Amino acid sequence: MAQNPNLAESRVYDVPAGGEPLWTETQEGVMVQGGAFTALLGSVNGIPPEVLAGKELWLAVAVRGPGEGEFTLLAPRQGVSAASSPTGAAGGMTCPHDHFGETWTGSGSSGLNITNTGAGNGITLHNNSQFATLLAYNASSGTGVYGSSSTSGKGVWGFSTTGFGVYGESPRGTGVYGTTAITTGTTSGVVGVVSSPDGYGVYGMNTTNGTGVYGYSNGGAGVNARGANAVVGISSSPGYAAIYGRNDATTGTGSGIWGEAKSPDGYGGYFKNTAGDGVRVESVGGNGVYVHSATDNGVEVRSAGDHGVKVESAYYDGVFVNSAGIHGLYVNSAGGNGVLVGSAVDSGVYVQSAHKGLYVESSELYGVHAFGKWMGVWGEVEGTRHDWGLHTTDYIYALSYFLLGSVMHVMQNGGSEPLEPGDVVVFSGLGAPLEEGVPTVQVAKAASANSTGVAGVVFSRYNPLIVPENAKPGEDSMPSGWEFMPAGPVPPGEYLTVVIQGPAQVKASAVAGPIRSGDLLSSAPEAGYAAKAAEVSLGGVKMALPGTVFGKALEALDAGQDTGLVWVCVTLQ
Repeated sequence: MAQNPNLAESRVYDVPAGGEPLWTETQEGVMVQGGAFTALLGSVNGIPPEVLAGKELWLAVAVRGPGEGEFTLLAPRQGVSAASSPTGAAGGMTCPHDHFGETWTGSGSSGLNITNTGAGNGITLHNNSQFATLLAYNASSGTGVYGSSSTSGKGVWGFSTTGFGVYGESPRGTGVYGTTAITTGTTSGVVGVVSSPDGYGVYGMNTTNGTGVYGYSNGGAGVNARGANAVVGISSSPGYAAIYGRNDATTGTGSGIWGEAKSPDGYGGYFKNTAGDGVRVESVGGNGVYVHSATDNGVEVRSAGDHGVKVESAYYDGVFVNSAGIHGLYVNSAGGNGVLVGSAVDSGVYVQSAHKGLYVESSELYGVHAFGKWMGVWGEVEGTRHDWGLHTTDYIYALSYFLLGSVMHVMQNGGSEPLEPGDVVVFSGLGAPLEEGVPTVQVAKAASANSTGVAGVVFSRYNPLIVPENAKPGEDSMPSGWEFMPAGPVPPGEYLTVVIQGPAQVKASAVAGPIRSGDLLSSAPEAGYAAKAAEVSLGGVKMALPGTVFGKALEALDAGQDTGLVWVCVTLQ
């Protein structure tokens, strides 16, 4: 038979031989390949339902090739049967013979197109061997198996009692690819459902060093997981990550891993290691840990076996907290160091705005251990008075220290009149301690010239209010406008800071003569003022009275000025 377009004539009889046809149809352009061809009966001339209803039927086919004058009858007739309620062009006709071993090749839109308008399956395949029930292969860019469902049905449904319901394999491309064209709602490209507590809704495996499951999105979530544990990553390979997040964007505020929680007792990110570090940040291009804005604690670490927070080799800041409601960094009970920063090019720990910049509690070794090329720890606060860049109630140990300002001591006004900044004060006694075991030094305004009890120069008031340990904004927290060293005079009984070493502005008087830079200063006859120290001669050597000098003038006060504020370097003698 020629493999060119042919005419095919189909006839249906109710007897295996002879008789009159119950239905006839002729189709043009039928392609014959290797003696086989495909034709959809009823596509040209519909088959009446009464022809197919409840009868044994026989199909006779005749073919006429190009240039042939008559049809060639293909004998014998083939027995066929029909469903009791046929629908469609060809009704429910079935073919009792098989096509095992045959290969069909064509160039149409569909190699095999089966439509079932009822409630059954389009194709039902059963296989009892280890091989595939359905093997579909596409040699170009098409689809091996394409399933479509217009309602809530299944485009492709695979079922297996022990093996794989659907198994997709591709030597170069994608094993299984799922897509949905719906632009709204919670539709899914691929849905995996399992009822076993130890099973997996979706299981992705890569036998080399690639990716087991890969999710991609142009704007939303590449992988969206919901459940008791939304995402569980398990890796048994040393040196690799159970969950690996990467963002390739070179601009913007993208994140490798983003964690978010809505419970006030929850955590945006929770990391636990029963043997090593809970969180480890190593060799980053920017900040080791960056917290932009937190209502409560920026970073909280509890009960760490070794270091609470360890940052090794950060290019900029080891830990950066921009704005936290309470603690910028909170570490509670670290077995080793509360915070250890190995090497940061910029700041080891940087806290910009927080109720408590850095809080470390109950560390067996160091609360904070910082190692930097220029500065180990840098503390800075807002405001012009620079209240407490570093605040501690314990001792400070340092190899040496450098000052740009003054050394001050917290004292109490033990006199009967207020004290003001610039007053020269003398020791007047001891008061109750602000901290356990350390009494508070009391001072009063100097009232006589060349006093040996001179203590220093008043710098400011001091507010000893201790903020509650767990105070939150609005709950017994720091009042608006509150300062450690507020402006104004210091009433009797209140606290003040007194400069005992370094530069300070002092109330000065020229009563004992004009003051020149470098002159020794003592208390003046006028209460609270400084004056040029009185001199005595011992063995022809002039010197100030021992114990009366509290500093050296850094600028002059002429006799015609009488009084004024001058800078002095306080050096008690």
